[in-house]
Amino acid sequence: MTYSGTPIRFINTHLTHLSSETRVPQVRELLRIHKEAPHEGLPVCGAIEVNPLRDGGDYWAEGLMSGGVSPNAVMLGDFNCTPDAPEYELITGPISPTVGG
Repeated sequence: MTYSGTPIRFINTHLTHLSSETRVPQVRELLRIHKEAPHEGLPVCGAIEVNPLRDGGDYWAEGLMSGGVSPNAVMLGDFNCTPDAPEYELITGPISPTVGG
């Protein structure tokens, strides 16, 4: 999707309900995936035994997508945490003493 000409990715997640100790590593992995996505390239989907770059053809479900992976993303889903949780701060950054609630 694009907003005002800027491409944006969406990351949907459902973090565990068990504890902060189990959510923090999940958030760290999500942030790593987000950070590395522009360097890893776009996803492709199809038959592993064929290579559309080598063989041609349209047997891949989505084909090869054009463009690159946007570094901009909206992360959404069920985070199973409150704004004072350490995993929340990993996602949003520290709470400002002068802005917000």
